[in-house]
Amino acid sequence: MLGLNKIGLNLRIGSKLGITSGIGVLLVAAIMVSQTIGNSQIEEKAANALRNDANALAAVNAKASVRGMQVGLEHFQGKWNPGLPPKNATAAIPCAPASCRSGPSAPAHRAPTSIEISFVFKYL
Repeated sequence: MLGLNKIGLNLRIGSKLGITSGIGVLLVAAIMVSQTIGNSQIEEKAANALRNDANALAAVNAKASVRGMQVGLEHFQGKWNPGLPPKNATAAIPCAPASCRSGPSAPAHRAPTSIEISFVFKYL
């Protein structure tokens, strides 16, 4: 220990061992504190990611619900014909079946019943 003698510390071996073990204990304590702080930050980031995923899922579900209500309302108002082109588009189809043509053979839309209307307004 030539270096300690130069700065005026003439210590016995027991004192040197005590100092180095104390430094080791302080280093272990610093590592534990660092791990605890790091784990809490990771937990916070994981909670934020989970919350963002839940918000994204809620937004997608809300958009799908609104679109479903719009389609349902259009259906009950008679604006929606699944599988049938709009009335002005039948002229562009040269071989349209009789069910697609407008005129006396086309099926007439019926008025929605009160049960159907109450079903739609239940979700609006």
